[in-house]
Amino acid sequence: MIFGVQYRDLLAVPNLNLGITVKNLGPSMQYGGSGLWIQADDPTSSRGTTFYQVGAGSFELPSSVSLGLSYSRNFDEVNKVTVATSFVNNNFTYDEIRVGAEYSFRDLVMCG
Repeated sequence: MIFGVQYRDLLAVPNLNLGITVKNLGPSMQYGGSGLWIQADDPTSSRGTTFYQVGAGSFELPSSVSLGLSYSRNFDEVNKVTVATSFVNNNFTYDEIRVGAEYSFRDLVMCG
């Protein structure tokens, strides 16, 4: 399950945006299906070659919560700069903080 919310013009500040997402929230998963059936001989049985089902273990999905904040500033009719930062909290790995910036010329050429 993925859930997200985005707020534009946060705290009545034009071009200040906040986004929050929650990913992979839910119960444990387990593989299943015909790919888990194998053909083999059981040395303790006289049945010969037969099909056996491999039991797959359950596992948790790598869930995460992300918070992002961005601000855009138009300097004139053709020049705009956007700065953004995000914090990602993961349950299976280290937390991450990211920072970035983008310059836009006439909304045609961007670099960041």
